[in-house]
Amino acid sequence: MGVRTYPIDFKRSNRKPKAGYVGYSKLSRITIPVFNRVVSFCLITLGLPFFLIISIIIKLKDPGPIFYRGTRLGLNKVPFEMYKFRTLPVGAQSILGARLVTPKDFRLSWFSKFLRDTRLDELPQLFNVLKGDMDLIGPRPLRPEIYEKYCKHIPNYELRFLVRPGLIGYSQLCTPHSAPKRIRALIDNTSIRLKRSLAWDILIIIVTILAVLRKIILLLVDGFWKHVVNERILRKYKDRRVYDRIKQGKSYVRIYHPTGAILSVLPIEDINEEYFRVKTNGSLDMNVLKDQLNAEIVRVIRKRRRYRRKVAGVKIVLEKYYSGGSNGSTVTHYIFGYIPNGQYNRYIIDQYFLLKSVLNYF
Repeated sequence: MGVRTYPIDFKRSNRKPKAGYVGYSKLSRITIPVFNRVVSFCLITLGLPFFLIISIIIKLKDPGPIFYRGTRLGLNKVPFEMYKFRTLPVGAQSILGARLVTPKDFRLSWFSKFLRDTRLDELPQLFNVLKGDMDLIGPRPLRPEIYEKYCKHIPNYELRFLVRPGLIGYSQLCTPHSAPKRIRALIDNTSIRLKRSLAWDILIIIVTILAVLRKIILLLVDGFWKHVVNERILRKYKDRRVYDRIKQGKSYVRIYHPTGAILSVLPIEDINEEYFRVKTNGSLDMNVLKDQLNAEIVRVIRKRRRYRRKVAGVKIVLEKYYSGGSNGSTVTHYIFGYIPNGQYNRYIIDQYFLLKSVLNYF
């Protein structure tokens, strides 16, 4: 059976904008592969201890293969085999089909989640770069079934196939996995229209390495405290949560009465993919809270010396509440389940409340 390729409408997509170009220039066809191979070889050499440690841990925890090999679409939509450290059960791809994996699909170990959250599971793609299947920087490689189901009808999506996919993607750096495909396509298309600069590529690589290292340190410290100190030494509890709770700073929720009036505005203490917790010295009207309500969760962020609000519309349901306090004061904690109003609001929550993009750790 021959290799299946997908035709690209170059007349529509291969337009050269004034600010740069689409695809590869004559010079970059030489300089980019040389740069990719030199840097990937150096990173593989320096990272051999990490490859060895990760491989040993994966093998000790699971008798299956260490690496995952999956088909992805490359330059001109030619399929290639992409490598990753295996974090999912054997045969997970056949179960998922065209879906993206979620924490509810498989009960992952802390180490598997750690590899996925820090992007260390993607280290073996340095060998794809060394082989010439991928660039160090470019749109992330795409599964054929994802392209067919979600992406082929997005305007100008074909531009990404005029360059090799990358180990580091601009949209991957700036957005979480839940970002709408149209938003990611816009970021990727903007990046590949820019004229390639060696200095800019080096800067992006350094920024990515620093962000990943910071996230590794934070997750290792958090994991050591949870799984070693609390569980094994102090034996306080065994963490069985599917989702990790993210503590919030300047975040609050506006809860609306069925009539449309604001019922309450409360600070959010922490949040995960399904629930958030608030606390108050007063009490809420339980007769109203027994039904599903409209709400907005708001996070205040500082950007360029200005404060901006990121708002996500959600449906909320009270799951449980409990009271506690110190110094004679009584504080009531309310835990709400929430469902975002559409894909865009899910993206806002993942980006600004759950801090899932890589650059949040730079």
